[in-house]
Amino acid sequence: EAARQVAALEEAMRAIGLEAKTVAMEDDMVAVKADMLEGLYREGCGVLARIEAKTGSSQRRGPFSDVYATARVALGRLRKAEQASSSVLDATALAVSVPRQEHLPRIDLPKFGGDPSDWPAFASRFEKRLSGEQGDATRYAYLQQCFSDYLPARQSAEAFERAGMPFEEAWVRLQERFYKKRVAFLGHFRAILDAPKLTTPSSNALMRLIDITETSLVEEGFIVSVVLSKLDEDSLSRVTRRADQQAIPTWKGLREELDSMASRLYYEPKRQKEPAARPGFKSPASAPRKTAYVATAMAATMGPQPPVKSCVARDTAIAPAGPARQTTKGSTPATAPTKTADDRRMCYACDRMGHKGNFCPEIRARSALERVNFIMERGKCINCFSRSHAARECPSEKRCNNCTKKHHTMLCNSAEYFSANE
Repeated sequence: EAARQVAALEEAMRAIGLEAKTVAMEDDMVAVKADMLEGLYREGCGVLARIEAKTGSSQRRGPFSDVYATARVALGRLRKAEQASSSVLDATALAVSVPRQEHLPRIDLPKFGGDPSDWPAFASRFEKRLSGEQGDATRYAYLQQCFSDYLPARQSAEAFERAGMPFEEAWVRLQERFYKKRVAFLGHFRAILDAPKLTTPSSNALMRLIDITETSLVEEGFIVSVVLSKLDEDSLSRVTRRADQQAIPTWKGLREELDSMASRLYYEPKRQKEPAARPGFKSPASAPRKTAYVATAMAATMGPQPPVKSCVARDTAIAPAGPARQTTKGSTPATAPTKTADDRRMCYACDRMGHKGNFCPEIRARSALERVNFIMERGKCINCFSRSHAARECPSEKRCNNCTKKHHTMLCNSAEYFSANE
């Protein structure tokens, strides 16, 4: 829309110039046309400024100014010499253009509020915004806008401009006056110390910690140690496990590691955190009540089982029910029921007491995929249900009884295992 508006204004100025060349005009008409030309030009400059504020320098400004200059020259030739001094097209009057502020393209400029620790970021952004600007007057004007919230800096910039000091020299003087490196360092250091400590691995929290530390521009081991103290235990163990213990840590290396961790955490599915397994611990049962009752009832109806060795790591089949142990003649009857082997052992699948892994209600109530997730959420190997290693490092040579793949038979997606034992 703005480009079409500029094109329309340019065409209107071209028509005025063509009319001035081909049609004889009276002095009053020339003055009116000159006012119209000036109005069109000023409106076009405003539109171009809005375009340049969004897209940078515009290529339309050159042709637009050429059309205006051509029309102005054509109108100037129609004026009489004795009226040139009072004409709006006089060279002196035409040289007085729109005030400087109206010609400045609108740019998103950084603001400086007087904090020395903010100067490096402010200076970097300001130099990037005006990288293509060469005029000292324009750069001074932009700089005063940046200092609108800090009176001492604005007054210093105005004083340097009135003294005729080149902008490059004034920029160095301003940096010496308002950027105190020691104060800035203490400010950055305090920002790192005040950063909240992470409690759980989080992509957003890691990125915030990176941004705070990146601003301090420090790559020393002491700063890295402060950043490490802000990490949670899980993230800290990952970083220290991969770090070179013989090298002094640097912020650059730590930043790359934190970036990589943040990316993994962003795409990693969230896992439910559960308390560590311990004897007697009872987790809330997520399985349907009916299924859990049937599975427990089946284990109870099979009677007491013979004692099993504690070194058995996994069950591959259901052991047959043994006969009940008979008391000898003359022996004293037990006053309390004797605990069976199932009552004394802990299920290696759900870590609860009172049943064997083959009859675990937590496993039987889930689908094949849910059973795998149930085991992995507890940090167990899907082949032998041990917590001491991952599945790819499992030393056991046992495989699934159904498909012979490297996973526990209870986790096989085939229904033969459970259907054969029901």
